[in-house]
Amino acid sequence: MSLSGGELEVVTGGAPAPAEPLGQAKAIEGRSLWQIAWRRLKKDKVAMAGGVIALLLALVAVFAGALSAWYGHDWKTQNPNLLDQTTTMPVGAFGGANSDHWLGITPVLGQDVFAGLLYGARTSLIIASLATLLSLVLGVSLGLLAGYSRGWRDSVIARTMDMLLAFPTLLFSIALLSVFSIVPSFAGLSEAKR
Repeated sequence: MSLSGGELEVVTGGAPAPAEPLGQAKAIEGRSLWQIAWRRLKKDKVAMAGGVIALLLALVAVFAGALSAWYGHDWKTQNPNLLDQTTTMPVGAFGGANSDHWLGITPVLGQDVFAGLLYGARTSLIIASLATLLSLVLGVSLGLLAGYSRGWRDSVIARTMDMLLAFPTLLFSIALLSVFSIVPSFAGLSEAKR
């Protein structure tokens, strides 16, 4: 068989693929962004392990009351009999850690540390969820306002967001703490020191 210039003959091993009858071509199935993201995430073992740990911590936070009841100690319960009466420090090694109090007890009050961690996870989850929700509501509403109104409102919102994002959050938090420690009462947010 002779080929003219520009033609290319492709030879494959085996029998040729059967031709599809006209009108019965196979449809190509596309993948959604969620399917693509899930396929990539399943291949990343570190990300999957991190996701499992985050899910477990969220479940611990949600069921802190049930886990604390199963553990047998409430975080509010004080155990002064487990403290040395002269120093108010836990009796025993490792802060009073034993088979009854897995992570020990706190000095002075004698509260169980593990139960406190369970309820602390709940508090952290609530604060993180509320902060995320507040950021979402404010961001979407300000973005909609800036996008639809344009003009001077858009400029004011954009410059305000630029200023807030450029300012270091940790420095601002430290400055607020120093103000609250000096001022007896700032907008009713802190109690006066006596």
